[in-house]
Amino acid sequence: MGVFYVEAEMAVLDEFQDFCVLECSGCKQKKRTKDRKDFDCSKCNRKTALVPRCSFQIDLIDNTATTTTSISAELGEKILSMTAEDIFDITCTKRQSLSLTHVHEMLSNKTTTDRTSKKIKPLEISEVEVMATTTATGSSNAPPKIEPPTPTKKV
Repeated sequence: MGVFYVEAEMAVLDEFQDFCVLECSGCKQKKRTKDRKDFDCSKCNRKTALVPRCSFQIDLIDNTATTTTSISAELGEKILSMTAEDIFDITCTKRQSLSLTHVHEMLSNKTTTDRTSKKIKPLEISEVEVMATTTATGSSNAPPKIEPPTPTKKV
């Protein structure tokens, strides 16, 4: 597993995503519902209410690629300038989309440094072709100099 630091611009490209989830007030297990009625949580073995939690995805964009990451809880509420209750009320109760104009303005021209962990997969032997190269140096009567093999990825 390798750790990489990426400096990138942030943007919310998917404005129609759910910006909050409902979770158990006891164990924080996420539930795939928009109904806030009490329910029996099988994880913490009690009857409890579902509470909204801010959770959404942003895109990190640099000069090489775009990747998506999740933002949640207090950081998400701070970026959206709303509480999770307000977000739930707008998106789930009123079934309206969030106005993200202020978010786009805030994120424009700002960069973030993100620590990303990725599994590094070395090239497999079947993907590597070893080619010896020769160079001509010295007199024409001298044997050719052979450089060490250089692995190249097959296309």
